[in-house]
Amino acid sequence: SFDLGSLVQGLENVDSYRTTISTGDGETYTGTVITRPVLMRDLYIGTGDDATHIVAIGEETWLGEGDGPLQPAPAPMIGAFLPLFDPMVLLGAFAGAGVTQYAENLGQEEKNGQATTHYKVDPSKMTGVFTSLPADAAIEMWISDEGYLVSFAATDLGSAGNDIVIDVTNVNDPANVVERPS
Repeated sequence: SFDLGSLVQGLENVDSYRTTISTGDGETYTGTVITRPVLMRDLYIGTGDDATHIVAIGEETWLGEGDGPLQPAPAPMIGAFLPLFDPMVLLGAFAGAGVTQYAENLGQEEKNGQATTHYKVDPSKMTGVFTSLPADAAIEMWISDEGYLVSFAATDLGSAGNDIVIDVTNVNDPANVVERPS
């Protein structure tokens, strides 16, 4: 057993990364996160011209549509949205419930270009709130050798909720850039 929450928090120890979050209802969230020297995020909620684009650098925030121009936005308004696209918040239900005690170590595997250990949860062994998961539900995690979450997938959840897949890529990649809009 391990603490899924601490693995997501482990991303705070890297300089930068990119994340993609996909849900079973077709929503996609993509973003670049720079953790130092100040927290910076460049996020797209949705795709194409209909996407909402948010840039947050420290306490400054901007909002726009698609690839259109970004306009300054009140930090409290944007700040209320940002946690909705934070992997830690999204994994909150799984992190606090001890779901990882049911995880089987499937061994070393490369995932998203990183050396990881692959874990898969057997829903049939789970108790408590997770007993409502269908028998064919799958919860899988890939944990980097450095101790942060590289990928999480909860699929075939049936009435228990939408599928969710979170991928972390480009860790500490110098190409990860968040720029202040001009």
